[in-house]
Amino acid sequence: MTFTDEQLEIIGHNFIQNFDTDCCVVGGSILSTLRGFYPKDIDICFYSREDRDAAVKKAKSLNYRIYTAAPISIRMEAKEFSAETSIGKANESKAGTVHRPRFIDLVTGLGNSMESILEKHGFSIMSIAVDKGGTVKIHEKFEEDLENGIIRVVGDHPNKFHPNRARVLMKYLAKGFTIDNAEFAKYIPGKPDNITSTEDVMDWLADFIVGYGMNNNKK
Repeated sequence: MTFTDEQLEIIGHNFIQNFDTDCCVVGGSILSTLRGFYPKDIDICFYSREDRDAAVKKAKSLNYRIYTAAPISIRMEAKEFSAETSIGKANESKAGTVHRPRFIDLVTGLGNSMESILEKHGFSIMSIAVDKGGTVKIHEKFEEDLENGIIRVVGDHPNKFHPNRARVLMKYLAKGFTIDNAEFAKYIPGKPDNITSTEDVMDWLADFIVGYGMNNNKK
């Protein structure tokens, strides 16, 4: 798989050259770009906690600020950013400048190589990575599933079924992807038999997210 110069700019390949350590862009931002949409954020994976912490300091020097944090990721927001929403807008910036994504998620703890990081991603259509040198790694079913618009459960994400992962699944179902019963059963052990359609899946996921929040608020 190859990318145009414009696509590399949009997914953040040029931006990650700012960091002094090895890292790679992974997942949804690349998928969105391949589908013709401008990504809202960019996930950048680092191979050690120390490298990620150094990247946070570097991002601050590039006028980013910490926005939110989670055990494996720190989200940062650019204090100034452009509002591109579709492919083609990147070329409207001043010549010689590197596009600054509004949000960057600096991630660690998923592995010490591109291959091990991809093994942690929960869906085949998210299992794609590009490193600073331009090397591309994908799941063996990535291109097939992207072309056919299906979601296949793969890998072993550390937040196997957390509301954030449920939201990711809902997002891609809303964008027209589908997941069959067998694949959804892999994702949800003990899935009720009456969940048969995409609408059923969306309803179940919504109920799960609401119930998860209510149960945690009781603790």
